[in-house]
Amino acid sequence: MDAAATATHTDNSATERLRAWLDERIAVNRARPEGDFIGINDWQVTEAEIEVFMLFPALVASVGPVWEAYCNAIGADFELRGEVDDDLFAELRREHPFLADAARGGDSGFDLPYKSMDSFVRFGDLFGIDHATCVSWYWKVFFMQERQEVAGTL
Repeated sequence: MDAAATATHTDNSATERLRAWLDERIAVNRARPEGDFIGINDWQVTEAEIEVFMLFPALVASVGPVWEAYCNAIGADFELRGEVDDDLFAELRREHPFLADAARGGDSGFDLPYKSMDSFVRFGDLFGIDHATCVSWYWKVFFMQERQEVAGTL
């Protein structure tokens, strides 16, 4: 974890509040049968993705909720509305400027939220997801969305 991230951790920080929520969500996921995480939905992995990205169901139970929180934190998704307060994500962006940058488009040249591998790796690190797992999940999602776009289902 980088020094800036460590410096912002207090019992009531947005990072710690989101960590508590993620810990609960991950615990629920880990109690589910691993087979629940194998499939074609965006929160699951296919057999091919397990082989290519080494994303085993036990990892998916943890990295999936962290990805979902990341997408909400940068404003690229709003699935957690009602589960996590939008103000928490705003506060999280103040605690971690790299998230605010991603929410503004980062280096994409667009003024839209931009999901980047680098910012997801940094986000994952805040919540105990290792670099390799973050990179694998990022590319799994990227190629899944490419397949959906080609198939006209995105």
